[in-house]
Amino acid sequence: MRKLALFLLVGTLMLAACGGGGSDSGGAQSSDDSGGASAGGGAAVSDLLATDPNSIAIVTTLAGSGEQGSDDGAGAAATFTQPADVRVGPDGNIYTISFRGRRITRITPAGEVTTLAYSAGTGDKDGPVGDATFGNSRSLAVAEDGTVYFADWENKKLKKLTPDGVISTVAETGFLEQLMMESDGNLLATGGSNREYVMRITPDGQISEAVGKKGTAGAADGDAATAKFANLSGLAVDAAGNVYLSQGISLRQKAGDQIIRMSDPAGNATTIAGQRFQEGYVDGPGIDAQFKFPVALAAAPDGTLFVADSVNNCIRRVGPAPDYEVTTVAGACGEAGELVDGDGQTARFKNPQGIALTADGTLYVADSLNNAIRKITFQ
Repeated sequence: MRKLALFLLVGTLMLAACGGGGSDSGGAQSSDDSGGASAGGGAAVSDLLATDPNSIAIVTTLAGSGEQGSDDGAGAAATFTQPADVRVGPDGNIYTISFRGRRITRITPAGEVTTLAYSAGTGDKDGPVGDATFGNSRSLAVAEDGTVYFADWENKKLKKLTPDGVISTVAETGFLEQLMMESDGNLLATGGSNREYVMRITPDGQISEAVGKKGTAGAADGDAATAKFANLSGLAVDAAGNVYLSQGISLRQKAGDQIIRMSDPAGNATTIAGQRFQEGYVDGPGIDAQFKFPVALAAAPDGTLFVADSVNNCIRRVGPAPDYEVTTVAGACGEAGELVDGDGQTARFKNPQGIALTADGTLYVADSLNNAIRKITFQ
């Protein structure tokens, strides 16, 4: 449990990627989304320090002062209002979206923050940035050409922001929790009336089933025909095409099963960590571990997961099969903390909502109620 973090303090977060077959396929394809999912086929061996149980997590604040606001600037001069998601774009910059702040930003690796789009009030109007309005927004994904897709949660739509500064509606989707970009340019998102499936959305707005079935909610393991999901939030995919899903919605809707599931490329679903309906903080083998609204996931190529355990206010790690060993990477689980940097044990988070893993093993976290974007490196 917590004592493991004393010397493990392992790599943390990432919102990442999930895949799917067609509308009637239970499986998913692998992806190289900039949130950290890796493309590929066979079993992967990770060379990332983030996945090494003996590495030490070092947490710093990339941008944000801890105060609410919508100010551009460098590092602590910038402000955010409930950042809900974070992605690393193809250009190497970090992209964020603020839930109640209704703001999309780009952050350089040095911490310089620039607003790309902002809606002073809630609304639903497409058009050029500055004229367009949108509602409280949950998640985002960045395409190769720099287009930013985002989940306008309040208006139940998927929208996009083009590089020339125009916002438009891609599809009416219902509430979306997490987005990711597939290597072929399609998007994956957890959604449905009970957040019961992963949908695939084409750039022109066509929607199909990737994992799970629309209108069929539950927590049943089994093959593609019998597996059921609900309260889905986080998603990620490893190099072998296994899709990982967390059943734990947080801030906006305190509902969740407190478990992490895996769907293999054939659509066979397994619960790998957490205990259904058991909120808590317990490290150990996956079947013994407990979470409290694990909302976002990131996957290393070898299947190691990083979890934004939101109401526990910490970052957790789930090792690969067969044990899916859960350890604490950073933060004091069970304690809400102000904006404190340091090693994994010293650092504090307050309702982390989004997580992204880069190719070199750096983690970025949307530390929602601390109004900051955090960076985690390993040594």
